[in-house]
Amino acid sequence: MKQEKQILYDDENVAMFVENIKGWTKCKKCRELSNTERYDNLPFKEWDEITPVYSEMGNEYFFDIDSIDEYCDEYGFHPKDLQLVLCKPQYFTTIESDHWCDIMPGDIDELPKELQQALDALNKVIEKLPPASYCPSRIRTDYIFNVNRKY
Repeated sequence: MKQEKQILYDDENVAMFVENIKGWTKCKKCRELSNTERYDNLPFKEWDEITPVYSEMGNEYFFDIDSIDEYCDEYGFHPKDLQLVLCKPQYFTTIESDHWCDIMPGDIDELPKELQQALDALNKVIEKLPPASYCPSRIRTDYIFNVNRKY
């Protein structure tokens, strides 16, 4: 008679019920497989080596090839295992003149001239600024690593 392996409550492979989440969570191996499948199904675009990338596996942003190499050396990863996605820039937003409409009298539609001029000047500065930050996109990419390098 075949005896089934018993999984104890503290085993990392046990499914868990978590409050505020409907249903059961997956074991670590199942989560990894699910994450890999989800990543592999994302649309792909070649990395231009300029756009920052984010590693879903490592929860880390990279802004150049050297930082990827250093990360892989430090943590013992192969670049193909990082699950890289392209990043999208996050810009400062311009301010519309109706920003203060809640405090202006109902019969006045325009800002005072001095304030409108200052706002226009500020918006011109904002439009010329580089990205304030980056966030991961839903587009996977990869890093063509140096084949002579040992990972």
